[in-house]
Amino acid sequence: LIKPVERIIFRLLKLKTAGIKTTDQFRKKISLDILVKSLVRDTTAGISHTGLENLNLKKKYIFISNHRDIVLDPAFMIQTLYTYGFKFPQIAFGDNLMINEIITDIIRANNGIIVKRNLPMRDQIKESFKLSAYMCKVIDEGSSIWLAQREGRAKDGLDDTNPAVLKMLYLSKRKEMKYSEFLEKYQIVPVSISYEYDPLD
Repeated sequence: LIKPVERIIFRLLKLKTAGIKTTDQFRKKISLDILVKSLVRDTTAGISHTGLENLNLKKKYIFISNHRDIVLDPAFMIQTLYTYGFKFPQIAFGDNLMINEIITDIIRANNGIIVKRNLPMRDQIKESFKLSAYMCKVIDEGSSIWLAQREGRAKDGLDDTNPAVLKMLYLSKRKEMKYSEFLEKYQIVPVSISYEYDPLD
């Protein structure tokens, strides 16, 4: 049975998505124009950014950021990138967020890359290789990627990048090129996101 809240969300989405035929239209009309813009309008005094002027709009990047909030971080990042002129990046989400079919469908419709966690070691290595190959394919085909620098939010405010994230990205290319060559081709952009009031406070 569909719970009352899910029924309301389903009806709202059905109403708002009338006439939408592509995922790009969904992301623009629903994700940005309705959800993210209302978040910015109702919960902030505005968003500011610096550094994008150093990037080339024709190139694709791997944006690796610190992590404060699983919804706000990618939402504000996408809004900023899209407003500046970048296409929608693909976003990495942990499979722990796949709590029901509606959430799963929304994440997939918004270019979500599902990261499987808590697997046995052998299975985790296989999944890491597949994830690395997919992310490199995404870049090669013309899309950027956003992912957090480590699993989970930094509740103590210490933003250290987990080396395993960088190793995972390189995993599928380690036999084809040196790490320096990998970094030259698949350019990693460090991103720092901050809030006046930390979402975890």
